[in-house]
Amino acid sequence: MPLPPVLSRHGRGSHLTLLYQPATVRVDDYESDAAPGTYSHGLGRARLSIREQPLLTVLFTRLSSLGGADRYAEARWLTGYGDTYDGEPQRVVLAGDLNTVGVHDPEPAWHRIPANLRSRHCRLTAGGEFGDTDRRAIQLLTTAGFHDPVRQLRPAATPDRGLLEPGRGGRSPLRLHPGQLAPGGPHRRSVERRVIPRPERHGHPHGERGVAPRRPDGRRASWAARQPADPLGLSRAVNDERSSSR
Repeated sequence: MPLPPVLSRHGRGSHLTLLYQPATVRVDDYESDAAPGTYSHGLGRARLSIREQPLLTVLFTRLSSLGGADRYAEARWLTGYGDTYDGEPQRVVLAGDLNTVGVHDPEPAWHRIPANLRSRHCRLTAGGEFGDTDRRAIQLLTTAGFHDPVRQLRPAATPDRGLLEPGRGGRSPLRLHPGQLAPGGPHRRSVERRVIPRPERHGHPHGERGVAPRRPDGRRASWAARQPADPLGLSRAVNDERSSSR
């Protein structure tokens, strides 16, 4: 079920919404415009109760695509949610398209990209040339106490986490959460595996060709049939204590 959308007022509009499963999640509070006039594409904030878990704050946004300086400014509004507040650990998930590579990701092969496509992602050197990736926003969030769950939990790569084809390397830098989200160390537990059908474009799920495995009859399986959705972006991430209890 979607919450009321976060409306973008810039460019062509990249509106956002948060999907949740009412059978598992209770919405205690929600703001569809948590920082008016601050974000290119808006910022949503929801406070959720997930079964027996303590209250969780979910922030979701899309950082600016115009350049590193804009993303850095937007990230400054989020740093207060990292680490602790008044000495108490904060349970916060930041979800969305942060328009950046991860702090520890290798540098992209920028020499293969035309200069006009690098202007929004690379720093300018003292000589006026494009240099390395501008990672200031993601570095700021990491220094403020956010952690990348993909790096900590190392879940198996699936199409909803950035990997589109078997054997093709990839990761998702889109979801961050403070380390205190999982007391005692990073772990995860699946609390729901219900499939949410996804729309198809041009006869192919999400417009992607050649990513679906073949069924025994030789036909391609549908996206929804092969990949359970994770609408909260939590990796159903609230934890997996099975491994620690063995």
